[in-house]
Amino acid sequence: PGWKPQRDNPAPSEVYQSKKNGEETYLYANEKPNRIFKKIVWDAHQYPFLTWKWRMLKVPDDPDKERNATVYVALGTDLLGIPKLTKYAWSSNKAVGTEESGGTFRPTTIVIRSGPPESGEWVTETINVLEEHKRLHHETPPNAAYGFGIMTTLEAEFGAFIVHK
Repeated sequence: PGWKPQRDNPAPSEVYQSKKNGEETYLYANEKPNRIFKKIVWDAHQYPFLTWKWRMLKVPDDPDKERNATVYVALGTDLLGIPKLTKYAWSSNKAVGTEESGGTFRPTTIVIRSGPPESGEWVTETINVLEEHKRLHHETPPNAAYGFGIMTTLEAEFGAFIVHK
C-alpha cells in the first residue's frame, strides 16, 4: 500500500510482485523498467541511516549497455515541489564509487555495487542518507524526509527498508 508508479506502462503488476520466504516478505522485480515511489515521512536528522537488502538474480554481461537496480532517496523537494533524488545503484558495468550529477531535474547517482550477483546471496546496504544528501545537494534537508523508491532494468529482489540512528 502507498507505492505509486512513475508511469502506467508497463503496469506495476507486470513488473513487481510481493513474495514471501517463511516470515520474510520481499519484492521481486523483473527487468521491465518502471520506478515505484512511496512517500514516507521521517526525520532524517533523527534517523539518518537507511538500511535495506537486495539481491541480483541475473545481471547481463554487456559492457556497452548498463543495466542496474536502483534505490532512490528523497530527503526534500525543490521550490517547485519536485523531490531532490539521490539514486544508489547496483550497476552491471560501472565501477563502484562512480558518481553522476543529475543536474536540476534528474537524480544524482552513486554506484555502490557493480557486476554480477554475489552467488545469488542477499546483500545488506547501510547508507547515511543525511550526510550523502548534504554532500551531493549542497544543502541541509528539512526534518521531514520525502520518501524513497526503486527501479530496475534487471531481475532483482528487494527486502525491507529501515530508517534508523
